[in-house]
Amino acid sequence: MRNLRLRSHFIRNLRGLAQFETFLVTAVATILGYRLFLDLTGYPQVGTSTLHIAHAELGGLLMASSIVIRMIFLSKRTETFASIIGGAGFGLFIDEVGKFITQDNNYFYQPAVALIYVTIVAFYLGVRYIFNSAGISEMEYMVNAIREMRNIPGGQLQENEQQEILYYLGRCDQNSRTVKRLEELVTSLSAEPTEAPGFYVRWKKRLFRWYRHVAHSRYFTPVITAFFILQFIGAVSVMLTLMFDPGQISEQLQLFTTADWAILASNVVSAIFIALGVFMLRRDHLGALQMFERSVLVSIFVGQLFLFYKDEFGGLYGLVVDLLLYMGLHFLIERERDEVFERTLMDMAPAAQAQS
Repeated sequence: MRNLRLRSHFIRNLRGLAQFETFLVTAVATILGYRLFLDLTGYPQVGTSTLHIAHAELGGLLMASSIVIRMIFLSKRTETFASIIGGAGFGLFIDEVGKFITQDNNYFYQPAVALIYVTIVAFYLGVRYIFNSAGISEMEYMVNAIREMRNIPGGQLQENEQQEILYYLGRCDQNSRTVKRLEELVTSLSAEPTEAPGFYVRWKKRLFRWYRHVAHSRYFTPVITAFFILQFIGAVSVMLTLMFDPGQISEQLQLFTTADWAILASNVVSAIFIALGVFMLRRDHLGALQMFERSVLVSIFVGQLFLFYKDEFGGLYGLVVDLLLYMGLHFLIERERDEVFERTLMDMAPAAQAQS
């Protein structure tokens, strides 16, 4: 009962995940772009001999502006605009985290990049949990349908919006008079042709289609499997070196910091998952891919965190590689599950025919 009451107060925006993605991508792009700008220009300062205007102040103004825009205006475009300037503001703000947590306001504080990484990952996981923790209720479908109808009075309803509203209403109680009247109203309207998507959406769809096409090609599975096998061989080689040539290695281990040990532990755990995946390849291909996926997730959530702590933005390349691997494995697992489901149906068909 309490959960139902909470959900009636916190109704999810079904397009909120896309808006959050825009916010997060803008924030990351702002951090990287601004750091590059500062590096190329020699870290200039805006202010006088007594005043220093930090970019965190600009970030705060942009975030406040995005909140005000969402409070005042009602349209998809203003939502997207607010997500962009809010993301830029958050990026400028969090970029100066080193100044906020050090006594000497040290912008170059080494763990700052790791803290930025943790914050962004925590934001992402938190929002994903909110959207995936519970199914969408009829009330949420109804509220979102009514919310999407805000463009009707101006006669600006587009075909994709009309279909989206009808889909939401179709998930509601079909015996409700309100639902029936809303469906009749939306169906009776003449919708305008759907506008072409913006640059970001077009770029994302093209990249997604291209990567999905590559991941579904016949060469991708052997290549990615060979990659993980080589990773496993490399990990075994390091272990053998430690066993048979401990002298020089032990001296290096004495110089290890906490971050070095954490990275080593992450690599060991990832190697264990890879080993399990390699041994499962023949008898359980889906299980092997899931083990490879877990090894990548360990690297993303543990190894990359401490790489950012140790090498700051030097760990960015490894993160990009891990994300591409994760996407590729996600596509392969999705395809493998479809094939397993199809094989199950084919196996069940003769049994069903025999019973009939």
